[in-house]
Amino acid sequence: MNKADISKWYDENELLHKDFCIKIETLIREIISSEEIPTHSIAGRVKDEESLLEKFEKRYKDINEITDIVGIRVITFVLEDVDKICELLEKEFEVDEVNSGDKATELKDNEMGYLSKHYILKLSSSRCKLSEYKRFNRLVFEIQVRTLLQHAWASMSHENQYKFSGKLPSEIDRRFYLTAGTLELLDIEFQRLSDELKEYKKDIAVEIEDGNLDIEINSTTLAEYLDKRFNCFKEWSNFKRTFRGQEEKVIYELGCFGVNSLADLDELISDEVAKILVSHSITYNGLLRDMMVFVDADKYFGHCWDNTLIMREIATEGLSKYVKNLKDILRKYNIRVSSPKSSSRS
Repeated sequence: MNKADISKWYDENELLHKDFCIKIETLIREIISSEEIPTHSIAGRVKDEESLLEKFEKRYKDINEITDIVGIRVITFVLEDVDKICELLEKEFEVDEVNSGDKATELKDNEMGYLSKHYILKLSSSRCKLSEYKRFNRLVFEIQVRTLLQHAWASMSHENQYKFSGKLPSEIDRRFYLTAGTLELLDIEFQRLSDELKEYKKDIAVEIEDGNLDIEINSTTLAEYLDKRFNCFKEWSNFKRTFRGQEEKVIYELGCFGVNSLADLDELISDEVAKILVSHSITYNGLLRDMMVFVDADKYFGHCWDNTLIMREIATEGLSKYVKNLKDILRKYNIRVSSPKSSSRS
């Protein structure tokens, strides 16, 4: 095939490959999401015509030899999740074993550099039978799975190789590889920290189950306690067992209120109070704030309230049934109250 043939082939197949890229990226997102594996990003791309022509002229004789016209990149936070995602890919797709591999295995023991797992994949025969995938049954795609730190190294190395036209000056090249080794060590350390946090979470769960609540409040202990304490209120469909990223703020407010341990918190939440609060709170952070208002509104708004927040009107009306002079206290501290449509308070 010559350059004109490749250009013609590209024009005829570009739309098919773009549709395939969108379909595959969506499918991979769904597969990873179903296993609740956190990712930094998932992105797909179709190789442009210029890149395809350049690659073909350097290395290939037939267009079917090129396996990365469609490419997907998955970036995770820790090494463990790279392995989990790779296991899913091997289960869900057909793997081209010859052209797939782990870049780390290509490095010698005394070498450091680009680390990534990449596969050449195609849809499984069972999935190709489905109407929405039939037209893609002959197509393949490349997928790279790496951590965020591996991606940082690959991006920096790739960009600087271009700036220096292929080979870096020896001193800069040496320092780049030292940086790669440092990033690899950091990846390992992040994985260790992740493992330790998982063990800590398990230990805390056991302590709470055994009734030992003399434990400091942090994001992990607070989530474990609330998950257990409010597990019996599953019937409240509007209640979401989440902090929406506000754990740090809520923990600060609890500290200002004098609640520094799970035992302190447990004393404040009787079963009766819990049932009242969970019936109109939306999230854990809203529930904890409502709890402090319920117990001592004057103390909460005077010492703990974040003035950047807005009190939900529905929460105000609900709490007014149980908190005397709540509206007077809100006026005393100039607390803003908004309608449900404009509220920013969770």
